[in-house]
Amino acid sequence: MSLRILPLGVGSAFSSRYYGTSCVIQGPGGHILLDCPDPIRKVIREATERSGWSVRAEDLSEVILTHLHGDHSNGLEALGFLHWLQRQQHGTPLPRVHCGKEVAERLWPKLAPAMDQDGRAGVGDYLDVCPLPESGQRIIAGVTIEWRRTTHMIPTWAFRFRVKGVDWPYQEKAYLMLHKPAGTECSQKPSTYPSIYTLLPAPLRMRPQKAAVQGVQAVGRLDQDTTGLLLLTDDGKFIHRMSSPRHHVPKVYEVGVKHPVTDAQVRRLLEGVVLDDDPSPVRAAACEAVAERLLRLTLTEGKYHQVKRMVAAVGNRVEMLHRSRIGRLLLPPDLLPGQWRWLGPADLALLNP
Repeated sequence: MSLRILPLGVGSAFSSRYYGTSCVIQGPGGHILLDCPDPIRKVIREATERSGWSVRAEDLSEVILTHLHGDHSNGLEALGFLHWLQRQQHGTPLPRVHCGKEVAERLWPKLAPAMDQDGRAGVGDYLDVCPLPESGQRIIAGVTIEWRRTTHMIPTWAFRFRVKGVDWPYQEKAYLMLHKPAGTECSQKPSTYPSIYTLLPAPLRMRPQKAAVQGVQAVGRLDQDTTGLLLLTDDGKFIHRMSSPRHHVPKVYEVGVKHPVTDAQVRRLLEGVVLDDDPSPVRAAACEAVAERLLRLTLTEGKYHQVKRMVAAVGNRVEMLHRSRIGRLLLPPDLLPGQWRWLGPADLALLNP
């Protein structure tokens, strides 16, 4: 899918850190700026420094305005002057500004006090304004954009982006599942193996957070050689709830072992074994031998290397470890290693104890 998104921030126009709900979208045919906060060049520069993806205000060929509120449009003055200069020096086209008809009619009266110094300039000297009807569809920079007018105190249009037939909806909080492949680390700063975060698109890795670390985070960790279901989110309360042993969310593992499984080993895992860092017995919530050298083990707590240490405590050794379920949420058979997908409300309900 040819779509890349650089978040410029979410929140208040008056915050030193966040610049309204704005982003740069790289489609198959160019860069799209969704809303234009001020100072636009500084906003983009800071976003590129955070992400490592180099984008310049000069690269923006298309602008989509939802409305003329300050944190959505105040950067148009600087953007217009920048592209006017680019046009004078290099003959490059002006950026096209796609906005509702009423927004288009009010745009130049908003900009003229600063941009019309001699009373002879017009909006067309700085920006190529493309009015939109009440609703419709248009291909912009290779991305199919649908829009409709919304109910708001000022004229406002809502937009939906679709690339190759797939919608990219707005998500207030991101919840997703990843089929973790072997040979990856659940760390932002991996030591030996590639990070699982490299499997995610940039918009998920860069979702703005008030914490020091940006983007979605793994809910718990799996060892580099462990595969299977991994949850990621930018919802701190959700991470705490899913990680807390008080909530007893069951996690099911398929465990391949070196030696044939005995009834005595299954019984000991259910009764509890003592690990070297805790005198209290650690029990499996459920355990069954599904093949000669394969266990299905359910745990409701998450100690360090718990499955491997429990199996070792009963005289066997883990050769393969795969997490297949969390709560009642199963890893779909069609989600291949390295692939991810969004979790919807029905999926999240399956994670409740």
